[in-house]
Amino acid sequence: MIGEIAKKSLLSNMMTLRFSVGTVLFLTLAVLFTCVLLGEYEQRLENYSNLVSRNADELRGLMTYQNLKPTIYKSPEILAVFSKGLAENAVDSIRISVGEVPKLGSADASKNPFLPVFPVLDVALIFKLVISVLAILLAYDAISGEREDETLKLMLSNSVPRHQILFGKFIGGMITLAIPIILGFLMISLILELSPTVELTGDDWIRIALMFVLSVVMVSVLFNLGLFFSAMTKRSSDTLMLLLFLWVLFLLMIPNGSIYVASRLRPIVRKERVNSQVQEIWWRFWTELEDYYRKTPRSGYNVQSDDSEPWGWYQRFATKSLVLSRQRRNASMEPMRIRYADEAWQIGEDYLKNMKRQWKLANSISRISPLSLYE
Repeated sequence: MIGEIAKKSLLSNMMTLRFSVGTVLFLTLAVLFTCVLLGEYEQRLENYSNLVSRNADELRGLMTYQNLKPTIYKSPEILAVFSKGLAENAVDSIRISVGEVPKLGSADASKNPFLPVFPVLDVALIFKLVISVLAILLAYDAISGEREDETLKLMLSNSVPRHQILFGKFIGGMITLAIPIILGFLMISLILELSPTVELTGDDWIRIALMFVLSVVMVSVLFNLGLFFSAMTKRSSDTLMLLLFLWVLFLLMIPNGSIYVASRLRPIVRKERVNSQVQEIWWRFWTELEDYYRKTPRSGYNVQSDDSEPWGWYQRFATKSLVLSRQRRNASMEPMRIRYADEAWQIGEDYLKNMKRQWKLANSISRISPLSLYE
């Protein structure tokens, strides 16, 4: 009997206009977003290759260690087509040089980069917008619609347990929703596989498969929620209004509200204040260094060369007194620099830990929403 109910539900759902429109809209947007994001990935990959190549050429021309300032570049991630995550708010490169502490960068340094208020454009957003609404539209009248058409009494007049009716409705609805999800993942994977710049590894395919499973789970949660309220209300219009309110609550109000609550319960200092504290530390370092220079005799500096490299000047030749003077200076200066660098890093590390604590709190609150949990 469950199979018959599931079959009836499947055929009824597939014959509706909402299923056709929702499926076509989802597939169209999925293909469009994939092509646009794939072009963005190819552009980032080309820029990444050019920057790495240029950095390697500069390093090959380097002649002295003190001028070594390599740049570390983060390669673009192809699975950002599905979900960009934090990539949209983080920098793609960081410069490393002697005597300097690398800095955490973000698209907007005045805000917590872990807490984007507005969702970024990726395939996960299409699932959250289109497929979630489609699940609601297929579930809102699954029971209440049968009640309004007076076919529910006919079904319950037979010796069919109510749980079998609900289970049959659930299976039929999930098979219906699985059709656009499967087609969407197949079309996206085909576009990526046919791209000459994309090389999907075994790990990538496993992650894509996990995304598919989680997409089905997310849709099943929303569809079950729709079945629950459809069984609890007498009119399908009331069910639809209630589910649409919950959809807006899950999509916008809870995620943004969790950020607001977390920012109030776990506030973090402004980035400008952190930078001011770090600058004060390095000002004290240069002050102490100048005092050291005044107290230490300097000799042998009259043979400095004007020759230059890609990253600045260097010493072509030196006298013995210059070498000894530099050795004495570095023996005192570098431990001093390391001490101040550790102090500056401690401030930056505390700031980063506070941002992560705020993010964890917002993330825990937002998990009330199945759409936030899915993302």
